Parts: sequence; C-alpha cells; structure tokens
Amino acid sequence: PFLETGVSAIIKGESKTNTMFFFLSPFGFSTWAAVLFSFVVFALFQTMISKLSPYDNNGKVRFAASKCVCTKCSLESHHMADTAEMCLVEEAEAECEESKTTILNALWVVGGGLVGQGGEPLPRSPSGRVVLLTWWFFVM
Repeated sequence: PFLETGVSAIIKGESKTNTMFFFLSPFGFSTWAAVLFSFVVFALFQTMISKLSPYDNNGKVRFAASKCVCTKCSLESHHMADTAEMCLVEEAEAECEESKTTILNALWVVGGGLVGQGGEPLPRSPSGRVVLLTWWFFVM
C-alpha cells in the first residue's frame, strides 16, 4: 500500500538549546554588533546633519531670525523697527515643531529602515535624505 523509491534524505534532529535569543543564531555576535553599531552611528549622523543643514528645521528658524522685523526680534538685535508685524521666528518654530529631528526620531527612522518599514518624520534637507538613502542601501 505504499511506494518506496529508494531516495532518502538525512536531516538533523531538533536542537535542545531553545533560548530566548534563538532568533539571533543565523549571524554571529560580531555581525550583530556591527549592525547595532552602524544603527547608532547613522542615527547620530542623521541628527547632526539635520541640525547643521540650512535646509532643515534649524536652518529655517535661523533664516527667519535673520529676516524678522517684528518688535520683539528688533529689540533683541538692538535694531529699532517701525512696523509691528507677526514674528517670523515664532511662525517658523511652530511650523517646524511637529517635524523636529531629535535623536529619538532619527533612531525611529533608521530603525524603520532596518526592518523595512520606514518612519516619520523624514528629513527635509537634501543632505539628510542622502544620509538616509545611504542607510537604506546599507541595509539592503
């Protein structure tokens, strides 16, 4: 009632070492350490680029501070303005508040790239986007 073809396969039996970190076993410790190290370095680099770039949120606020002519900003810079306009710095800070790049946001975005999901907020500056693109190529 059964067919025997003569072909057989030898497989290894079940391993008795079931640990909580069994999912880490495909790679060695040095590989996981390198991935974790690069994860942290890219997040720090992403934050640094975001803070230094004139096209990201901090640059937008600095540009608004240089162009603002409201009474408050004029008194701080010791220039007397004769118009009482809305403060450009406050507008820029309010606009940038939700998409601020902090180290936690950078860790979130870089970690999302590591697991193939992405994240928010994405960098606004071209230099920040290049850093994130480099990370995505590294992960692939």
